[in-house]
Amino acid sequence: MSKHLRDTLIPKGRTIYFDEEHHKYTNELGFTYTSTTTVVGKYTDDFKSMKIAKACERIGHNPNHPKYLNYKGKTASQLVREWKQTTKEACEFGTKKHNFLEESVKQATGYKTNARGYIEGKIYTLDDVMINHNYGRLKIIEFAKTGVQNKYPKIFDILKGLSKAGYFIYAEIGVYDDLYGVSGLIDILCINHTTGDFIIVDWKTNKAPIHFDSGYYAKTIDGRLDLDKWISKDEHFAYPLNHLADSVGNHYAMQLSTYAYLVTTFGYTFKGLVLCHIRPIEEQFAVRENWKELVEVFNLQYLENDSKLMLDDFRMKNTEQQGQLQFN
Repeated sequence: MSKHLRDTLIPKGRTIYFDEEHHKYTNELGFTYTSTTTVVGKYTDDFKSMKIAKACERIGHNPNHPKYLNYKGKTASQLVREWKQTTKEACEFGTKKHNFLEESVKQATGYKTNARGYIEGKIYTLDDVMINHNYGRLKIIEFAKTGVQNKYPKIFDILKGLSKAGYFIYAEIGVYDDLYGVSGLIDILCINHTTGDFIIVDWKTNKAPIHFDSGYYAKTIDGRLDLDKWISKDEHFAYPLNHLADSVGNHYAMQLSTYAYLVTTFGYTFKGLVLCHIRPIEEQFAVRENWKELVEVFNLQYLENDSKLMLDDFRMKNTEQQGQLQFN
């Protein structure tokens, strides 16, 4: 690291503890941070299950409606139960895929976990990386041994390519800010210690292809996604992000952009956001665990201004906490 770069970095000096099982971040003073995903969630609409279910129940009473057979004879409560079960199964399926990558990362970095496999205790942060460039560093050779190279070659090749380009690859690195009282754990943070540039790499696992406009895919009678039928909706994030479509793509872009903005507060320079989306290809007569997978890579737009707008608004709305946010 050059002297000039070292002089531009801003260590913050906190020790961050993470209870992964309960998704809780605290520091050495006992202050609890709000997670980045929780903050983003405050600016999006929750899925209003019962309201939608009642509308679907009415469709099931109307033989002339094109979706009549999808909901025929089903009550709103029954539909909500079915949707919850579908969501649970989808989450469990996605969690297995996401956990494979997370466990591979933990193996390759030597992160200490509890008996249930969760990170518990002090986490590596950017402060640690500034002190010693090897803290939290992902060893590409060890990462390959976990099976990731064979299972997800596209993801492995991205990280290997960044490593060859001079980036140090860090896994599960904590980022935080006392001013906003916000913290988060970045899946993969790539830093060039010569230039101070950084790139964030993240992976998500869900069934539907990612869209950046609001809406959803229709479903076939047997409950599979109909990828030929996208139903658009006119929904947006809450103020001050009400110019953004409330979509899965923008949810992810806001999460990763907020991580990136927090990294810049340590003095590093933003270079890119890479999202690897792992989704199963539904096969009607195949067991779910045997479905093939597709990895799609997105270079996400850095929503820097939106991230700052959101964090400023979040800070303002949490006025009763503001006295606790200033530690010095």
